[in-house]
Amino acid sequence: MPFFFLTCDEFFWEECSRMNFNQVFGNTLPAGQQKLDTFPFFAKLLQKFNVFILRKELPNKALEPNVQLKWCEALGKERVLKISNPKAVIDVILGAISITSGVRDLEGYKADLIERGQTEERIKEVILLLTPYYEALNSGSVHVVKNADYKPKENEEQVNNSNKFIEIKEFFVKKILEDSSLNSDYLKDLIKLSKELEGKIPEEIICPLTQHMFCNPVKTGKGKVYEKIAIEILLEKDARDPFSGESLSKADLLVDNMTKEKVYEFYENSKIYLEL
Repeated sequence: MPFFFLTCDEFFWEECSRMNFNQVFGNTLPAGQQKLDTFPFFAKLLQKFNVFILRKELPNKALEPNVQLKWCEALGKERVLKISNPKAVIDVILGAISITSGVRDLEGYKADLIERGQTEERIKEVILLLTPYYEALNSGSVHVVKNADYKPKENEEQVNNSNKFIEIKEFFVKKILEDSSLNSDYLKDLIKLSKELEGKIPEEIICPLTQHMFCNPVKTGKGKVYEKIAIEILLEKDARDPFSGESLSKADLLVDNMTKEKVYEFYENSKIYLEL
């Protein structure tokens, strides 16, 4: 699904002079045309992309209301997201993508923010900003743009597997976040990053059972890697590999230090997202 995010505080030029146009595109305007109206191009942009603008308020309080109004005229007021806290930018972008694609409704995304440990103040701002767009989306008054060859990410088998292991996933997350015996900020950070960077983490460091980054990876004799807590719970009920169906016991599981190192390397390169 194509998205187009703009960030700014000021308004765009409603007219582009021939001189400025030529500096960027070359002398391609028709002879005699001295300017170009820019509003129609935003209408074309809306036909090709799911467009949002994230803007901060102008320091000039006298001009600010008119600038906000002009952007609303260009894109629609539900797509103009005026942010007061710069750290909320990532949360707003992820939220816009999530609810546009249907991966989350607004309440589901709010739950994500809570799970990621965002402050109450930031959650309130993000949800407030996205509510007008979400309501317009549900009423059908905004158009969602999809590529011609768009297909949902998850196929039926992936959905079934996700549902099949949902209890394991919930148990794993709860144990890491709440079990005082583990007492590891690093493991808790891995859970947060798994949510923060969902869809952007290499599959080789994601457990197929928990759908989170590995905290304590173990591998079978066949080389299949699982989260230790998750696979051991499953083996207590059925001594078989959950995917291949082959016989498997806890004694067959070996610590996978190579995957551990890959997870830590990814963590070191990505932990900046925990500070946003």
